[in-house]
Amino acid sequence: MELNESVNKNKNLVLNVVVLLVAGFVAFNIYQDQLNQKKRLEAKIAQEEEKNQKLNNLGHLEGRLNSYRSLLKRQDASAAMNTLTNIAKASGVKLASIRPENEQRMPEYIKMPFSMTLVSSSFHNLGRFIARIESYRDIVFVVDSLETRSEDQAKELTVGLVVSSIAFAD
Repeated sequence: MELNESVNKNKNLVLNVVVLLVAGFVAFNIYQDQLNQKKRLEAKIAQEEEKNQKLNNLGHLEGRLNSYRSLLKRQDASAAMNTLTNIAKASGVKLASIRPENEQRMPEYIKMPFSMTLVSSSFHNLGRFIARIESYRDIVFVVDSLETRSEDQAKELTVGLVVSSIAFAD
């Protein structure tokens, strides 16, 4: 009987302990699920912030690309030839001939080459001419080739030169 009384007396206590253990187990599982969900959300937030940073960088690059597009706008061949002629005069170089070649279309840009024959009294004038065309602001010029054709006793230097204007493709 004593055992029966003891069991009845502690029955409520055992039942309360079992209920507390089950509630603790359920609460722990809910907490673990919430913790895992929080970690997934934090990882997703980090990914989204990285995407936003990349989009911002892309926006800045697009702005720079547009500024280059305005710089590398397409000029017609006659305007480029007039510019080359004016630069030659300003450099003290005689432009004996200039001829536009076939334009070369690349995926991102268009290259319009010009074959020229120059007569210069010195290498300094020729160097000044090349420096001026490569640093010209309104049209982007690139020297593709330079070939010395003759140097006679009269100290005149004849040079074959291929210069290309570069423009963004549309």
